[in-house]
Amino acid sequence: MEIPDAAPSGLPARLVVLVLLLAGAFLVLRAPRVLVEGRFWAEEGTVYFAAARSDGPASLIRPHQGYLNLAANAAAAIAALPVFPLEAAARVTVVAALLLQLLPPLLLLTRRAAWLPGPGARLAAVALYLLARPSNEVWLNTANSQFVLGVAVAIVLATESTRAGRGPALALVGFAGLSGVPATLLFPLFWVDALRKRSRERLGEALLLTGCAAVQMAFVLSSFAGGARSARADLDLLLPVLLSKSVVLPFLSDRRGGDVALRVYLGLARGGDAVPLTLAALALVIAFGLATWRARSFEAALLATAALVLTVAGFSGALGVDRAAHLRFVLPGESERYAWAPNVLFLLSLLALGVRAGTTHRLVRAVAFALAAAASIHGLRSYVLSARELPLFYGGPSWPAEVRAWRADPTHRVRLWPANWTLDLGPGGRGAAPAP
Repeated sequence: MEIPDAAPSGLPARLVVLVLLLAGAFLVLRAPRVLVEGRFWAEEGTVYFAAARSDGPASLIRPHQGYLNLAANAAAAIAALPVFPLEAAARVTVVAALLLQLLPPLLLLTRRAAWLPGPGARLAAVALYLLARPSNEVWLNTANSQFVLGVAVAIVLATESTRAGRGPALALVGFAGLSGVPATLLFPLFWVDALRKRSRERLGEALLLTGCAAVQMAFVLSSFAGGARSARADLDLLLPVLLSKSVVLPFLSDRRGGDVALRVYLGLARGGDAVPLTLAALALVIAFGLATWRARSFEAALLATAALVLTVAGFSGALGVDRAAHLRFVLPGESERYAWAPNVLFLLSLLALGVRAGTTHRLVRAVAFALAAAASIHGLRSYVLSARELPLFYGGPSWPAEVRAWRADPTHRVRLWPANWTLDLGPGGRGAAPAP
């Protein structure tokens, strides 16, 4: 199926390069020393880099936590190559994470989409991506780049390739599908879109992503069989979590949103009824669904559905923990990596809904744009203040200094980010996480 002329193409190449450079600078300037010195974030050092140093190429297909993360494995394998001095290894993975984090903006700037009709809409989409909260855990580390790649695959789903972009898009879908679970969860939506459009391109992507999902499922089932994971469902908490992290958090300030979420948490922790919160979340989901249906914005519906799928999957990512841990998901700062990707996609769906001037009611468009503006304002404020207010994410030991300390004393366990994560750089050395 050929791409219709009504689907506008991307920006000129020079403007794309300029915007990507600005986006990269925006990401780095949050805490420049992370790129200057390098940083291993948690499992990025204790699992992926440690495995790359000890296992060599075999580490590329080594699963962790029951799934394959090819992006993190490959970045660590490159960092462990002899061509890079040990002092520079952590910088390699930061650069890899930066490049991966620029993939969604690249797609938003270059792919065809009726909901990206011109430079203004495309730049707005990039801004919403960069400013979406909570982004601290996914920022410039390959261990959590799987969520970035999940967003990239969702953007592929809601857009169309140019002729030259079909091969790269297919490669991206395959790479993302082997780099964690988030991207693979979207394979049913690719089938829906392939059947709707009768598109060979989308059919190929659906087939590839389904294959990747089968591979990841094999790893997950193996981890269940080996006792590494177990399942627990507290489904009554799912919609209150959705309400807290995807309705309250994106559109209020960190402090006010945190206060609201804390009240919800305390009420539920004291035995409060989750039904009112559940009904409120359901009402909002239904209202948004009706708005996209009335506007005939299938792309907005796809993005919003992808956001909902990733929200449910993120909540289920706490498999094996007790109800108290599931309840903590209501708090904005708890396992926030699971909320970032759904929130990005929800904000993009608001943009897709708002640009439908001919079919979307004025009031709906105004609300969509107002919500997107509020999320951007609070996201920018969080960007400015986070490096000062959240030292857990933006402060830590210097990797080169830690390597020098290890060279001077081979018994020294190098310290990683966040605090209390360490790594033994000796032969066969492994990392250690902080005690629970």
